[in-house]
Amino acid sequence: MRRRGPLAVDLSERDRALLVAVADHGLLTAGQVERLLFTDRHASPVATRRRCQAVLRRLVQDEFLVRLDRRLGGHRAGSAGFTYRLSTKGRRAIGGDGRGGRLEPSDRQRLHLLACSEVSVGINEAERLGRTRSASVTHEPVTWRRFVGQHGGLEVLKPDLLVELTTLDGWELRWFIEVDRNTEHLPTVLRKCSQYQRYWQSGAEDHPVFPRVLWSVPDAQRRRSIESAVARTAGLSGDLFRVVTGEATTEALIRNEINNNEGGEL
Repeated sequence: MRRRGPLAVDLSERDRALLVAVADHGLLTAGQVERLLFTDRHASPVATRRRCQAVLRRLVQDEFLVRLDRRLGGHRAGSAGFTYRLSTKGRRAIGGDGRGGRLEPSDRQRLHLLACSEVSVGINEAERLGRTRSASVTHEPVTWRRFVGQHGGLEVLKPDLLVELTTLDGWELRWFIEVDRNTEHLPTVLRKCSQYQRYWQSGAEDHPVFPRVLWSVPDAQRRRSIESAVARTAGLSGDLFRVVTGEATTEALIRNEINNNEGGEL
C-alpha cells in the first residue's frame, strides 16, 4: 500500500506550530496551548484567551484537532479546560503518517499525559521568562532508550520526558522525568528505578552527561514514600534519583542547587 504524503492545506505558521505541539505532547488543554503559543505581551489576557479559543475552535471545525468530551477541572474550568488531540487529518497536515488514535484515552491515560504536558509547558514558560539560558523538552517515544542489560537481554527504558537546559549560571543539566500520579504500587516504581540504574551502568547513553531521574509526584506523602523506598533498596544510587511534588517540578528542574553543583553529571 502506498503511504500518503502530507496534505496540501493552507495553514498559517501558528496553526502548524499548534498542531506540532499537540502531536508532541499527545494531549493539551486550551489553557496549555495558550501558555505555549499565545504569548503576546501587548495583548490583554481576555483578548489572548479569546484569540486562542477561536483558533482552536476553527481547527476543530476543520477537523485538524479533536476536542475530548471531558473538561479538565469540570465545567467550572470553562473553555480553558477543554482537552485537544490531533486528528488523522491533523497528523497528515504536518507530515505524519495519519495513524492517530480514534478513541478517547482513558481517564488515567488522559490525566497522565496532561501532567506530562504541564511539566513541558512549565519549562517552556521558564525559558521564555528568562529563567534559563536555553531549554528543550523531548517527549515519548523519542525519549525511549534501548540497551543491553546485565544478563545480555535487550531492554527498553521509557522515560516520560527528557529535559535538557542551561541554567543562568552556565550549568548544563539533563533530566529524565517520570510523572507519577500515585496510581502505581511502590514495587513498580522501584522496578523502574532499577531499570534506570541498569541503563546508567550500561554506559549506553550517547552523551557525556547522564541525566538524573526526577520523579514528579502529586503530594508530599507520596514524595516521602518513594524517597524512603529508594533509600531502603539495595543497589540503587541515591544520587541518581530526585523526588519532588508536582507544583515544585519546574523550580526543581531549573535550580542548579538540586544537582549539588555537579551539572547533572554522575
